Amino acid sequence: HGFVDLGVLEQVARRSSPEEFAAAYPLPALLIELASGREDRAGSGAEGGRNLVTVSVRSVDFLAYVGRVGFLVKRPGNPFPRMISLGRTSSMDLVLDVRSISKFHGYFEEAGGRWHYVDHDSTNGSHLNGQRLQPGERYPLAAEDRLRFGLDVEAVFLPAADLYRRLVGGRE
Repeated sequence: HGFVDLGVLEQVARRSSPEEFAAAYPLPALLIELASGREDRAGSGAEGGRNLVTVSVRSVDFLAYVGRVGFLVKRPGNPFPRMISLGRTSSMDLVLDVRSISKFHGYFEEAGGRWHYVDHDSTNGSHLNGQRLQPGERYPLAAEDRLRFGLDVEAVFLPAADLYRRLVGGRE
């Protein structure tokens, strides 16, 4: 579905310089995370105990994407070469097979060196840094911006250098 496990990318980043990583992964990425404010932890785990995570969401189908990274890349043969489509159907460039995601939820586009996101009049909407987006409007993206698609999928927008820094934990 166009997503890579975060652990796999961490291994690549730890074996690479920032320049090598950026050459291998030049496009921005979306890191899917558990939505902030939606988890409660019980037990510290510091004493070798277990951590209990309770998630308050309408569905759990999005959990398959948590800890995965999707790069803003066009799939071969997909129409509209300037748009990186995101949605629930397999014809999208980035597929989020989650019930609260519309079939064609929205799209990303690059113009003049800046990336933008456009909600495609999705049923459950999109949010940027906590603000609901108006369908059809272009919103510029910056490193570390938080996007929410539908009801439960939250992602962090990360250009290559920022993704590398996250993966290596500040080591450069």
